Amino acid sequence: EDSDTEDSEVDRRRKEKKKKENKKKKEKVEDDSDSDDSEVERRKLKKKEMKKGKSWMVDLHDTSEPEIPISRVVRTPISHLKSSRKVKIEPEVNTQSENAKIIHQLRKKFEDKDCVDITDQLTPPSRLKFSSPTLGQPKSSTPISPVSDPEENARNAALSNGLNKLKIFLGKKDHGLRKDRNLAPSQLSAFVGSSAVKLIIVGANASQYLYDLFEAVDPQKAKRLLNFHMTSAMNMFRQRSLRNPSPYRRNGRVAFLDPMFTAQWHVEYNRNYLRFPKSWVFDKGFIDLANGVSPNFAVTEKKWFKDVDLLYICHNIDDEHWVAVEVDITKKKLNVYDCIRTLYGENKLRSETRVYAKMILILLHRMFPNDWKSEQAFSFYRMKNIPQNIQTGDCGIYTLKLIECLALGHVMGDLNDANIGRIRKKYAAEIMDGIPTSWFGETVQQSDPNPHGQYNDWVLFQTSSMK
Repeated sequence: EDSDTEDSEVDRRRKEKKKKENKKKKEKVEDDSDSDDSEVERRKLKKKEMKKGKSWMVDLHDTSEPEIPISRVVRTPISHLKSSRKVKIEPEVNTQSENAKIIHQLRKKFEDKDCVDITDQLTPPSRLKFSSPTLGQPKSSTPISPVSDPEENARNAALSNGLNKLKIFLGKKDHGLRKDRNLAPSQLSAFVGSSAVKLIIVGANASQYLYDLFEAVDPQKAKRLLNFHMTSAMNMFRQRSLRNPSPYRRNGRVAFLDPMFTAQWHVEYNRNYLRFPKSWVFDKGFIDLANGVSPNFAVTEKKWFKDVDLLYICHNIDDEHWVAVEVDITKKKLNVYDCIRTLYGENKLRSETRVYAKMILILLHRMFPNDWKSEQAFSFYRMKNIPQNIQTGDCGIYTLKLIECLALGHVMGDLNDANIGRIRKKYAAEIMDGIPTSWFGETVQQSDPNPHGQYNDWVLFQTSSMK
């Protein structure tokens, strides 16, 4: 019984499978018939449009769903058009022969029996050239031909005479016209960098002691001038710190170091201290600086650590870039403010300012052995969110303004490239305003139309701050 049951089950499955296959075949046949019907319909429509002879026709286009084609407008092939356009082809025309016929007809129409053709007897005139072949030779008085226009002959004669005179004039050595000069290298401007700039003025007798007025500035002179500007600005801040009350932070417990002195300090550190750290000792100048009695033009009588908490330094890197350094003695830290952060990395700035972090600690321990007992080096910090000098070349002014803002406790947001030019001009005016009258020899001669001015024509030099 079990075997019979299994056989019947197998037969039943076979029948179901065969039934499904027949159903699929039937569906496929129906789909094929539907697609054939759509194809037949599309061909009939296409043939109908072609018979109309139109340039455009409607075509059925298959889609992803075979039962749903779409209609589209396409151009009718030329081969299926009922009648094709005929283009009229014009025969080629020989232009030269046609022109010759027209000329012959015109001559025949306007032929004058009284005129005689003498074309063969005339010499054809030569084409006009830049240089006349007869230039410099005497002009013949014979006209070009017996039948030429007398006025034309006169013009030609005048032109030839003018060219002959011009050649004679240009043949002279001193004709008064400028010629191109091949200048020597010493006659070219090295400063401007262009060979078109000439140091010779035509028609002027130069002195034998002539100097190059476009010569580039001596790098050493430019360096001294820049250092003088930075020194003068720091001295101006220092003089303001002596006011009572002081405008600076912490009741004026600040000190502005001279850039020339700090530059020498940097050299001393690299040349002597690093070679002999145990035997090296501070010179008297370092002790006087820390006691506020040096240099002579910057005496404040304020001692570091006793009367001063903050030191401000303008530090120069490789004679190319200035950065502002703030040394906080009480907190034992050193902050660096760089207006061009992309120029040097943090390791370079740390190496450049290590002299202050190391030497100031040793100097304070030397000056106040009983009060300053800490041997911990000053911490280094490179400050962020500092105004940046995008158009480089104003790092010195940025450094001075950063120091001034730090000393006053003022925000730095107003410092940018747009107003740096006005800040530079203001610093120059303020430095000039603070120069003592004695530095000018106490007198300044005003401009006078009389070249032989007397001593009574001189007046004292005064400014608004000195009145």
